[in-house]
Amino acid sequence: MSYTYTHVSPFQVLQRDPTTNSAQVIIDNKTVDLPVGGPYTINDCHNVFVGDIWIMAGQSNMRGHGFLKNPFTQQPLHLPSLPHVCLYDSTEHWRKASEPIHQLSASPRAVHHTLPDPTVANPQLLQFRGASLGLAFAQEYQKLNDNIPVGLVACAHGNTSLHDWQRPAEINQDTVQTTLYGAMIDKIRAVGNHIAGVLWYQGESDAVSLELSKTYEERFQLWLDLLRSDTRSDLPIAFVQIGAHRIDREEAVKGWRNVQDYQRKLFGYKSITAGVASLDCSLDDRVHLSASGLQTVGRRLARAAIQAMQKKAELATPICESATYEQIDLISTSVCSIRLSFSQMDDEWDDQKSVQGFEIENCTNGTCIIDAKIEGKDIRLYLSHKPTVTGVMYVTYGMSPQLSPNLVTKRGSALPAFKGLAVSNNK
Repeated sequence: MSYTYTHVSPFQVLQRDPTTNSAQVIIDNKTVDLPVGGPYTINDCHNVFVGDIWIMAGQSNMRGHGFLKNPFTQQPLHLPSLPHVCLYDSTEHWRKASEPIHQLSASPRAVHHTLPDPTVANPQLLQFRGASLGLAFAQEYQKLNDNIPVGLVACAHGNTSLHDWQRPAEINQDTVQTTLYGAMIDKIRAVGNHIAGVLWYQGESDAVSLELSKTYEERFQLWLDLLRSDTRSDLPIAFVQIGAHRIDREEAVKGWRNVQDYQRKLFGYKSITAGVASLDCSLDDRVHLSASGLQTVGRRLARAAIQAMQKKAELATPICESATYEQIDLISTSVCSIRLSFSQMDDEWDDQKSVQGFEIENCTNGTCIIDAKIEGKDIRLYLSHKPTVTGVMYVTYGMSPQLSPNLVTKRGSALPAFKGLAVSNNK
Protein backbone atom coordinates (compact mmCIF):
# COMPACT_ATOMS: atom_id res chain seq x y z
CA MET A 1 0.00 0.00 0.00
CA SER A 2 1.33 3.44 -0.94
CA TYR A 3 2.28 6.09 1.61
CA THR A 4 -0.77 8.26 2.27
CA TYR A 5 -0.73 12.03 2.79
CA THR A 6 -3.61 14.06 4.20
CA HIS A 7 -1.98 17.49 3.80
CA VAL A 8 0.31 18.84 1.10
CA SER A 9 2.07 22.13 0.42
CA PRO A 10 3.35 23.85 -2.72
CA PHE A 11 6.73 22.45 -3.85
CA GLN A 12 6.39 19.47 -1.51
CA VAL A 13 7.95 16.16 -2.46
CA LEU A 14 5.89 13.17 -1.35
CA GLN A 15 8.00 10.11 -0.63
CA ARG A 16 7.20 7.30 -3.05
CA ASP A 17 6.49 3.86 -1.72
CA PRO A 18 9.21 1.79 -3.43
CA THR A 19 6.87 -1.19 -3.75
CA THR A 20 4.27 0.76 -5.75
CA ASN A 21 6.40 3.63 -7.07
CA SER A 22 3.64 6.01 -6.03
CA ALA A 23 2.14 7.98 -3.16
CA GLN A 24 -1.46 8.53 -2.15
CA VAL A 25 -3.16 11.81 -1.27
CA ILE A 26 -6.58 12.16 0.31
CA ILE A 27 -8.52 14.83 -1.60
CA ASP A 28 -12.15 15.62 -0.69
CA ASN A 29 -12.34 12.36 1.27
CA LYS A 30 -11.13 10.41 -1.73
CA THR A 31 -7.81 8.63 -2.01
CA VAL A 32 -5.91 9.59 -5.14
CA ASP A 33 -2.92 7.58 -6.31
CA LEU A 34 -0.06 9.68 -7.70
CA PRO A 35 2.77 7.93 -9.57
CA VAL A 36 6.37 9.11 -9.38
CA GLY A 37 6.72 12.44 -11.13
CA GLY A 38 4.90 15.72 -11.25
CA PRO A 39 4.36 18.57 -10.94
CA TYR A 40 0.86 17.93 -9.66
CA THR A 41 -1.69 20.51 -8.58
CA ILE A 42 -3.74 19.43 -5.58
CA ASN A 43 -6.52 21.88 -4.77
CA ASP A 44 -4.66 25.19 -4.44
CA CYS A 45 -1.23 23.57 -3.98
CA HIS A 46 0.95 23.70 -7.08
CA ASN A 47 4.24 22.00 -7.92
CA VAL A 48 3.68 18.91 -5.80
CA PHE A 49 5.93 15.98 -6.70
CA VAL A 50 6.30 12.30 -5.90
CA GLY A 51 9.88 11.12 -5.57
CA ASP A 52 12.59 10.52 -2.97
CA ILE A 53 13.33 12.58 0.16
CA TRP A 54 16.85 12.75 1.58
CA ILE A 55 17.82 14.23 4.94
CA MET A 56 20.97 16.40 4.98
CA ALA A 57 22.57 16.08 8.42
CA GLY A 58 25.96 16.66 10.00
CA GLN A 59 28.14 19.72 10.46
CA SER A 60 29.41 22.58 8.30
CA ASN A 61 30.60 20.60 5.28
CA MET A 62 27.05 19.23 5.00
CA ARG A 63 25.51 22.61 5.76
CA GLY A 64 27.71 23.98 3.01
CA HIS A 65 30.47 26.54 3.56
CA GLY A 66 31.94 26.87 0.09
CA PHE A 67 32.24 30.25 -1.58
CA LEU A 68 29.14 30.98 -3.66
CA LYS A 69 31.16 33.22 -5.98
CA ASN A 70 34.85 33.62 -6.69
CA PRO A 71 35.79 36.47 -4.32
CA PHE A 72 38.06 38.06 -6.94
CA THR A 73 36.15 37.58 -10.21
CA GLN A 74 32.60 37.25 -8.83
CA GLN A 75 32.08 34.24 -11.10
CA PRO A 76 29.32 32.01 -9.66
CA LEU A 77 30.68 28.76 -8.25
CA HIS A 78 27.47 27.07 -7.09
CA LEU A 79 24.94 25.12 -9.12
CA PRO A 80 21.68 26.81 -10.14
CA SER A 81 18.26 25.48 -9.18
CA LEU A 82 17.28 22.25 -10.88
CA PRO A 83 13.93 21.03 -12.26
CA HIS A 84 11.94 18.90 -9.83
CA VAL A 85 14.35 19.40 -6.92
CA CYS A 86 12.71 20.89 -3.83
CA LEU A 87 13.85 21.80 -0.35
CA TYR A 88 12.29 21.64 3.09
CA ASP A 89 14.30 24.60 4.22
CA SER A 90 15.47 26.00 7.55
CA THR A 91 12.17 27.85 8.03
CA GLU A 92 10.50 24.42 7.67
CA HIS A 93 8.59 25.24 4.51
CA TRP A 94 8.84 23.59 1.12
CA ARG A 95 10.30 25.62 -1.74
CA LYS A 96 12.29 25.18 -4.91
CA ALA A 97 15.80 24.18 -3.90
CA SER A 98 18.47 26.83 -4.28
CA GLU A 99 21.69 27.81 -2.56
CA PRO A 100 22.28 28.38 0.26
CA ILE A 101 20.43 25.21 1.26
CA HIS A 102 20.76 25.95 4.98
CA GLN A 103 19.81 29.31 6.50
CA LEU A 104 19.99 28.46 10.18
CA SER A 105 19.31 31.95 11.51
CA ALA A 106 15.76 31.62 10.13
CA SER A 107 15.08 28.32 11.92
CA PRO A 108 12.24 28.20 14.47
CA ARG A 109 14.17 25.57 16.48
CA ALA A 110 15.99 26.77 19.60
CA VAL A 111 18.87 24.36 19.04
CA HIS A 112 19.97 26.18 15.89
CA HIS A 113 20.30 29.39 17.90
CA THR A 114 22.04 27.98 20.98
CA LEU A 115 24.78 25.93 19.29
CA PRO A 116 27.50 28.06 17.69
CA ASP A 117 27.56 28.44 13.92
CA PRO A 118 29.08 31.40 12.06
CA THR A 119 26.04 31.77 9.82
CA VAL A 120 23.80 32.15 12.88
CA ALA A 121 26.08 34.68 14.54
CA ASN A 122 26.32 36.60 11.26
CA PRO A 123 23.64 35.63 8.69
CA GLN A 124 25.14 38.05 6.16
CA LEU A 125 27.96 35.53 5.73
CA LEU A 126 25.54 33.56 3.53
CA GLN A 127 25.89 36.26 0.89
CA PHE A 128 29.39 34.90 0.29
CA ARG A 129 29.62 31.38 1.70
CA GLY A 130 27.02 28.63 1.69
CA ALA A 131 27.60 26.46 -1.38
CA SER A 132 26.71 22.87 -0.50
CA LEU A 133 26.66 19.37 -1.94
CA GLY A 134 22.86 19.19 -2.06
CA LEU A 135 22.15 20.21 -5.65
CA ALA A 136 25.00 18.13 -7.07
CA PHE A 137 23.66 15.14 -5.15
CA ALA A 138 20.17 15.72 -6.54
CA GLN A 139 21.45 16.23 -10.08
CA GLU A 140 23.43 12.97 -10.11
CA TYR A 141 20.66 11.11 -8.29
CA GLN A 142 18.16 12.17 -10.94
CA LYS A 143 20.57 11.23 -13.71
CA LEU A 144 20.77 7.69 -12.33
CA ASN A 145 17.05 7.42 -11.48
CA ASP A 146 15.10 8.50 -14.57
CA ASN A 147 14.88 12.13 -13.39
CA ILE A 148 12.92 11.24 -10.27
CA PRO A 149 11.92 14.31 -8.20
CA VAL A 150 14.16 14.87 -5.19
CA GLY A 151 13.32 16.48 -1.87
CA LEU A 152 16.12 17.68 0.40
CA VAL A 153 15.57 18.36 4.11
CA ALA A 154 17.97 20.84 5.73
CA CYS A 155 19.06 19.49 9.15
CA ALA A 156 22.82 20.16 9.38
CA HIS A 157 24.52 22.57 11.78
CA GLY A 158 28.12 23.75 11.68
CA ASN A 159 30.78 23.13 14.34
CA THR A 160 28.92 20.18 15.89
CA SER A 161 30.38 17.02 17.39
CA LEU A 162 28.81 13.58 17.48
CA HIS A 163 27.96 14.37 21.11
CA ASP A 164 25.90 17.33 19.88
CA TRP A 165 24.02 14.88 17.64
CA GLN A 166 23.43 12.20 20.25
CA ARG A 167 19.93 10.89 20.76
CA PRO A 168 18.19 12.37 23.81
CA ALA A 169 16.75 9.95 26.37
CA GLU A 170 13.28 10.91 25.13
CA ILE A 171 12.07 12.54 21.95
CA ASN A 172 9.38 14.92 23.16
CA GLN A 173 8.13 18.47 22.72
CA ASP A 174 11.19 19.80 24.51
CA THR A 175 13.93 17.76 22.82
CA VAL A 176 12.63 18.32 19.28
CA GLN A 177 13.37 21.99 19.96
CA THR A 178 16.58 21.72 21.96
CA THR A 179 18.53 18.86 20.35
CA LEU A 180 19.76 18.35 16.80
CA TYR A 181 18.71 14.71 16.81
CA GLY A 182 15.23 15.50 18.10
CA ALA A 183 14.83 18.29 15.55
CA MET A 184 15.86 15.94 12.74
CA ILE A 185 13.37 13.27 13.79
CA ASP A 186 10.63 15.90 14.06
CA LYS A 187 11.41 17.19 10.57
CA ILE A 188 11.13 13.64 9.24
CA ARG A 189 7.67 13.51 10.78
CA ALA A 190 6.84 16.92 9.31
CA VAL A 191 7.61 15.84 5.73
CA GLY A 192 5.34 12.81 6.05
CA ASN A 193 7.30 10.37 8.23
CA HIS A 194 8.65 8.56 5.18
CA ILE A 195 12.05 9.24 3.62
CA ALA A 196 14.40 7.53 1.18
CA GLY A 197 17.40 7.92 3.46
CA VAL A 198 19.93 10.13 5.23
CA LEU A 199 23.02 11.92 3.96
CA TRP A 200 25.63 12.47 6.69
CA TYR A 201 28.86 14.49 6.73
CA GLN A 202 30.38 14.96 10.18
CA GLY A 203 33.49 14.17 12.18
CA GLU A 204 35.76 17.20 11.97
CA SER A 205 34.78 18.45 15.44
CA ASP A 206 35.56 15.03 16.95
CA ALA A 207 38.79 14.72 14.98
CA VAL A 208 40.42 17.80 16.50
CA SER A 209 40.15 16.15 19.95
CA LEU A 210 42.44 13.16 20.31
CA GLU A 211 40.36 11.75 23.17
CA LEU A 212 37.06 12.04 21.27
CA SER A 213 38.62 10.55 18.17
CA LYS A 214 39.57 7.33 19.99
CA THR A 215 35.92 6.38 20.58
CA TYR A 216 34.46 7.65 17.32
CA GLU A 217 33.87 4.25 15.73
CA GLU A 218 31.67 2.82 18.48
CA ARG A 219 29.85 6.12 19.02
CA PHE A 220 29.09 6.56 15.32
CA GLN A 221 27.97 2.94 14.98
CA LEU A 222 25.63 3.42 17.95
CA TRP A 223 24.28 6.60 16.35
CA LEU A 224 23.53 4.71 13.13
CA ASP A 225 21.73 1.97 15.05
CA LEU A 226 19.67 4.41 17.12
CA LEU A 227 18.63 6.39 14.06
CA ARG A 228 17.41 3.23 12.40
CA SER A 229 15.51 2.22 15.53
CA ASP A 230 13.71 5.58 15.42
CA THR A 231 12.95 5.43 11.69
CA ARG A 232 13.18 2.03 10.07
CA SER A 233 15.61 -0.83 10.44
CA ASP A 234 16.74 -0.81 6.80
CA LEU A 235 17.14 2.96 6.43
CA PRO A 236 19.80 3.73 3.79
CA ILE A 237 22.53 6.08 5.03
CA ALA A 238 25.27 7.51 2.84
CA PHE A 239 28.07 9.36 4.59
CA VAL A 240 31.31 11.16 3.80
CA GLN A 241 34.69 10.28 5.28
CA ILE A 242 36.24 13.56 6.41
CA GLY A 243 38.83 14.68 3.91
CA ALA A 244 41.93 16.79 3.64
CA HIS A 245 42.77 19.54 6.11
CA ARG A 246 45.43 22.12 6.79
CA ILE A 247 45.64 21.82 10.57
CA ASP A 248 49.12 21.58 12.06
CA ARG A 249 48.34 20.93 15.74
CA GLU A 250 49.79 17.48 16.49
CA GLU A 251 46.86 16.25 18.59
CA ALA A 252 44.38 17.27 15.90
CA VAL A 253 46.42 15.60 13.16
CA LYS A 254 46.43 12.31 15.10
CA GLY A 255 42.74 12.62 15.91
CA TRP A 256 41.90 13.32 12.28
CA ARG A 257 43.64 10.12 11.25
CA ASN A 258 41.71 8.15 13.86
CA VAL A 259 38.33 9.44 12.73
CA GLN A 260 39.11 8.88 9.06
CA ASP A 261 40.14 5.29 9.69
CA TYR A 262 37.17 4.54 11.94
CA GLN A 263 34.79 5.96 9.35
CA ARG A 264 36.37 3.80 6.66
CA LYS A 265 35.79 0.71 8.79
CA LEU A 266 32.04 1.44 8.72
CA PHE A 267 31.85 1.60 4.92
CA GLY A 268 29.28 -1.04 4.02
CA TYR A 269 28.00 -1.49 7.60
CA LYS A 270 24.95 -3.80 7.42
CA SER A 271 25.05 -3.33 3.61
CA ILE A 272 22.89 -0.20 4.01
CA THR A 273 25.58 2.26 5.15
CA ALA A 274 27.59 3.55 2.22
CA GLY A 275 30.69 5.70 2.62
CA VAL A 276 32.50 7.94 0.16
CA ALA A 277 35.87 9.67 0.20
CA SER A 278 36.57 13.40 -0.03
CA LEU A 279 40.39 13.38 0.22
CA ASP A 280 40.97 14.65 -3.31
CA CYS A 281 38.56 17.58 -3.06
CA SER A 282 39.75 21.18 -2.91
CA LEU A 283 39.38 23.36 0.18
CA ASP A 284 38.26 26.95 0.74
CA ASP A 285 40.01 27.14 4.11
CA ARG A 286 41.69 24.76 6.56
CA VAL A 287 38.78 22.29 6.78
CA HIS A 288 35.89 23.37 4.53
CA LEU A 289 35.47 21.97 1.04
CA SER A 290 35.09 24.37 -1.86
CA ALA A 291 31.97 24.54 -4.00
CA SER A 292 33.59 22.33 -6.66
CA GLY A 293 34.81 19.89 -4.01
CA LEU A 294 31.35 19.65 -2.50
CA GLN A 295 29.85 19.04 -5.93
CA THR A 296 32.25 16.14 -6.44
CA VAL A 297 31.27 14.69 -3.06
CA GLY A 298 27.58 15.23 -3.82
CA ARG A 299 27.83 13.16 -6.97
CA ARG A 300 29.64 10.39 -5.09
CA LEU A 301 26.97 10.44 -2.39
CA ALA A 302 24.26 10.00 -5.02
CA ARG A 303 25.88 6.84 -6.33
CA ALA A 304 26.51 5.62 -2.79
CA ALA A 305 22.93 6.33 -1.75
CA ILE A 306 21.63 4.17 -4.57
CA GLN A 307 23.96 1.33 -3.53
CA ALA A 308 22.70 1.63 0.05
CA MET A 309 19.08 1.52 -1.17
CA GLN A 310 19.91 -1.68 -3.04
CA LYS A 311 21.54 -3.12 0.10
CA LYS A 312 24.89 -3.16 -1.68
CA ALA A 313 26.53 -0.35 0.28
CA GLU A 314 29.87 -2.13 0.40
CA LEU A 315 30.17 -1.60 -3.38
CA ALA A 316 30.03 2.19 -3.18
CA THR A 317 33.74 2.94 -2.78
CA PRO A 318 36.99 1.14 -3.69
CA ILE A 319 38.82 -0.41 -0.74
CA CYS A 320 42.48 -1.43 -0.52
CA GLU A 321 42.36 -5.13 0.34
CA SER A 322 45.97 -6.29 0.38
CA ALA A 323 49.59 -5.19 0.17
CA THR A 324 52.27 -7.62 -1.00
CA TYR A 325 56.02 -7.05 -1.05
CA GLU A 326 57.51 -8.05 -4.41
CA GLN A 327 61.19 -7.90 -5.40
CA ILE A 328 63.00 -8.60 -8.64
CA ASP A 329 66.75 -9.22 -8.42
CA LEU A 330 68.84 -8.15 -11.39
CA ILE A 331 72.58 -7.97 -11.92
CA SER A 332 74.01 -5.97 -9.02
CA THR A 333 70.64 -4.44 -8.19
CA SER A 334 67.15 -5.20 -6.93
CA VAL A 335 63.82 -3.58 -7.77
CA CYS A 336 61.76 -3.45 -4.59
CA SER A 337 58.03 -2.76 -4.56
CA ILE A 338 54.69 -3.23 -2.85
CA ARG A 339 51.72 -4.30 -4.95
CA LEU A 340 48.34 -3.05 -3.73
CA SER A 341 45.14 -4.85 -4.68
CA PHE A 342 41.64 -3.43 -4.33
CA SER A 343 38.03 -4.56 -4.09
CA GLN A 344 34.76 -2.79 -4.96
CA MET A 345 36.27 -1.23 -8.08
CA ASP A 346 33.66 0.35 -10.36
CA ASP A 347 36.26 0.96 -13.10
CA GLU A 348 39.98 1.18 -13.65
CA TRP A 349 41.98 3.94 -12.00
CA ASP A 350 42.16 7.27 -13.76
CA ASP A 351 45.66 7.19 -15.22
CA GLN A 352 45.73 10.88 -16.12
CA LYS A 353 47.37 11.73 -12.80
CA SER A 354 50.56 10.70 -11.06
CA VAL A 355 49.57 8.67 -8.01
CA GLN A 356 50.15 10.41 -4.70
CA GLY A 357 49.21 9.92 -1.06
CA PHE A 358 50.78 6.59 -0.02
CA GLU A 359 53.30 6.09 2.80
CA ILE A 360 55.00 3.12 4.45
CA GLU A 361 55.53 2.73 8.17
CA ASN A 362 57.73 0.67 10.50
CA CYS A 363 60.81 0.53 8.29
CA THR A 364 64.02 0.90 10.26
CA ASN A 365 66.46 1.69 7.44
CA GLY A 366 64.92 4.76 5.84
CA THR A 367 63.16 2.99 2.98
CA CYS A 368 60.69 5.31 1.25
CA ILE A 369 58.31 5.35 -1.71
CA ILE A 370 59.99 6.87 -4.78
CA ASP A 371 57.15 6.30 -7.26
CA ALA A 372 53.66 4.86 -7.54
CA LYS A 373 52.22 3.53 -10.77
CA ILE A 374 48.89 2.17 -11.94
CA GLU A 375 48.83 -1.43 -13.19
CA GLY A 376 45.26 -2.02 -14.34
CA LYS A 377 43.25 -2.13 -11.13
CA ASP A 378 46.35 -2.52 -8.97
CA ILE A 379 48.86 0.04 -7.75
CA ARG A 380 52.58 -0.64 -7.47
CA LEU A 381 54.64 1.34 -4.97
CA TYR A 382 58.33 1.48 -5.93
CA LEU A 383 60.71 1.61 -2.96
CA SER A 384 64.07 3.35 -2.66
CA HIS A 385 65.74 0.14 -1.45
CA LYS A 386 65.00 -3.11 0.33
CA PRO A 387 63.25 -2.37 3.62
CA THR A 388 64.48 -3.56 6.96
CA VAL A 389 61.52 -4.20 9.23
CA THR A 390 61.10 -5.05 12.88
CA GLY A 391 57.76 -6.79 13.06
CA VAL A 392 55.37 -5.76 10.27
CA MET A 393 55.57 -3.07 7.61
CA TYR A 394 52.39 -1.07 7.01
CA VAL A 395 50.93 0.99 4.17
CA THR A 396 48.85 4.09 4.79
CA TYR A 397 46.99 6.38 2.40
CA GLY A 398 45.70 9.91 2.78
CA MET A 399 46.99 10.36 6.31
CA SER A 400 49.32 13.22 5.38
CA PRO A 401 47.37 15.91 3.49
CA GLN A 402 50.57 17.54 2.20
CA LEU A 403 51.03 14.48 -0.03
CA SER A 404 47.85 15.44 -1.95
CA PRO A 405 46.17 12.00 -2.19
CA ASN A 406 44.45 11.77 -5.56
CA LEU A 407 43.58 8.19 -6.49
CA VAL A 408 40.25 8.18 -8.34
CA THR A 409 38.60 5.73 -10.74
CA LYS A 410 37.53 6.75 -14.23
CA ARG A 411 33.94 6.93 -12.93
CA GLY A 412 34.94 9.32 -10.18
CA SER A 413 35.07 7.08 -7.10
CA ALA A 414 37.96 8.00 -4.79
CA LEU A 415 40.03 5.77 -2.53
CA PRO A 416 39.34 6.60 1.14
CA ALA A 417 42.03 7.30 3.70
CA PHE A 418 43.27 4.26 5.62
CA LYS A 419 46.11 3.25 7.90
CA GLY A 420 47.66 0.07 9.24
CA LEU A 421 47.42 -2.17 6.16
CA ALA A 422 49.97 -4.91 6.83
CA VAL A 423 52.37 -5.83 4.02
CA SER A 424 52.75 -9.56 3.46
CA ASN A 425 55.93 -11.37 2.33
CA ASN A 426 58.05 -8.48 3.54
CA LYS A 427 60.85 -10.33 5.31
